[in-house]
Amino acid sequence: VLQEAKYVEAGIRAADFLFSTLASPEGKLFHQYAEGVVAHPGFLDDYAFLIWGLLELYETTFDPCYLEKAIQFQEYLHAHFWDKENGGFYFTSDEVHDLIVRPKEFFEGAIPSGNSVSLMNLVKLAFLTGREEWKDYARRLEKSAISFLEQYPLAFTYFLCAVDFLIGPAVEVVIAGNRHAEGAKEMVNTLRKEYLPHLVVLFRDVGEENPPLVTLAPFVRPMTAIGGKATAYVCQQHTCRDPTTEAKKMLEYLRDIR
Repeated sequence: VLQEAKYVEAGIRAADFLFSTLASPEGKLFHQYAEGVVAHPGFLDDYAFLIWGLLELYETTFDPCYLEKAIQFQEYLHAHFWDKENGGFYFTSDEVHDLIVRPKEFFEGAIPSGNSVSLMNLVKLAFLTGREEWKDYARRLEKSAISFLEQYPLAFTYFLCAVDFLIGPAVEVVIAGNRHAEGAKEMVNTLRKEYLPHLVVLFRDVGEENPPLVTLAPFVRPMTAIGGKATAYVCQQHTCRDPTTEAKKMLEYLRDIR
C-alpha cells in the first residue's frame, strides 16, 4: 500500500528466518527461539498469524512459494488442531499430552483470537486456490462459534470481518502477464490504491510454461496475456468478466460488483 520496498524486504527476511529456524519440513512450528535453541510445539496462534502473514506476503510479492507455505501450515493445522466433532481449532496440538483439558479459544482481546484469524485465512485460501474444502471448514468454524458470538458480538470483531468476507460478494482478480512489466505494475498499483476488503489478487506469470501457481490454483491455467499486454480477469466464484488490458476497465468491473 505504501510502496515501501524496505517493508517487503523485512517481511521476506522474517519469513525466511521462520522457515529455516522454527519450522519443520512437514509444516510443524515451534513456539520459542532463544540463543540458538528452539523449544515448545507451536500453538494455534503461531500458525494462524504466520499463515495470515504469508498470504499478505504472497499478495505483495506474488511469489507462489508463500502461498504454498501458507497451504502447508493450514493443512498441518487441520491435521493436528481441528476439532473433528464440534468444529473450530484447539489452542494446542494433538501432540501435546500434558494438559488436563484441551483449550479452545474464540474471544478476542487486544488482538484477534487464533480461531478468528484462521477463519479469515480459510476464506482467503478458498478464493485464492479454488479449493471448496477450505470454504467448508470456514462454515464449520463459523458455526462452532455462533453461540458465543450471539452472546457478545463485540468480542468477535475480526471474526465478523471474516464472516462478512465469506458472505460476500467476494472477488478474485487474476492478472496475467510479466510481473516486472510496467503494464502489470500499473494494474497491481491501481488495485492497491483502492480499499477492497473482499478482494484476493493472484498473478499468473505467462513467462513460465508450467508456473507453480497453476498447481496451487488450477483455475488460473487458461488465463493469458492478451496481445502480450498485462490482462486482468475479474471473477466471482471463479466465473469471470471479459478480460481487460485496461486498469480503468478493471476498476469499473470491481465497482459494479460492490
